[in-house]
Amino acid sequence: MSQSSPTRISTRSTTAGNIASVMPGKSTKSTSSSSGLLTLDVFNNTMAEHQRTQKETLVQCKRLSESHNAQFSELNENLGRLSSQVVELKSENDKLQKIISSLRNRVQDLESANNSRRISSADTFPSIFHEFTERERCSRNVIIRGAQESSSSVLEDRVSNDVLKITEAIKPYFPELPSDFKAIRLGKPSDRGPRPLKVFFQSKEIAQKLVSDYNTNIRSSHTDNMRHPISVTRDRTPCEREHFGRVYTDLENRKKNCESDLVIKYRDGLPYIVPASRSSQDRRHQTSNSAFTQSKN
Repeated sequence: MSQSSPTRISTRSTTAGNIASVMPGKSTKSTSSSSGLLTLDVFNNTMAEHQRTQKETLVQCKRLSESHNAQFSELNENLGRLSSQVVELKSENDKLQKIISSLRNRVQDLESANNSRRISSADTFPSIFHEFTERERCSRNVIIRGAQESSSSVLEDRVSNDVLKITEAIKPYFPELPSDFKAIRLGKPSDRGPRPLKVFFQSKEIAQKLVSDYNTNIRSSHTDNMRHPISVTRDRTPCEREHFGRVYTDLENRKKNCESDLVIKYRDGLPYIVPASRSSQDRRHQTSNSAFTQSKN
């Protein structure tokens, strides 16, 4: 059919030409009518133009699709980052909530302690006065530990034995020991060893001198490997014993936490936890000062 159509167009064109030659008055009308016919070249050009336009449109659509895909990928990545940031913010918020709760509890504890301190502030002066009185009373006493205890059931025999044991243990290191002292055992008898002795003197000067001289003479006459026969310390009030207990408990806890280089150092009769190296440096410093003083004398 593609070959017959041009033949028809050519036949019609020839016939129209023949008619035009026969009828010259109608030649212009026939030419115009023949020019309105669709030729093969015009058809092919039209189709080519249409295909070119279609290809350009497809290229533009492809570019637009790629641009949309890139924008979608970027949007998806932003949403992913935003989601992770939301998770982090939630975690930080939980941490802040815990910190705020802890701070709130601490504030409540401080307010409670402050209120209790205000309530007990009226008792501060009586407590201080009572502690001062107790220390003054205890200053005339000493505590002796390690003195052998009598197993007699007679009270007088036990008292006489305690006086004898104290005299035998103290006299070699403290010749000024008076004979008018009194002594009692503290606590109930047990299998853990002899009970401590509380010894009462007439003056605090005797008690203080006994504690000082006895411990000084013991340290000078016994090496570290030798066991001291008995220990002599001053009598302490309940508040002082509580403070001593806290210090020694703190020392044990710190040693359990691998702080081994620690010792207890006494200053003005009160215990403090200090590094062992510092304690040895203090002793060397005291020894050098003592040697320097003796050389000057």
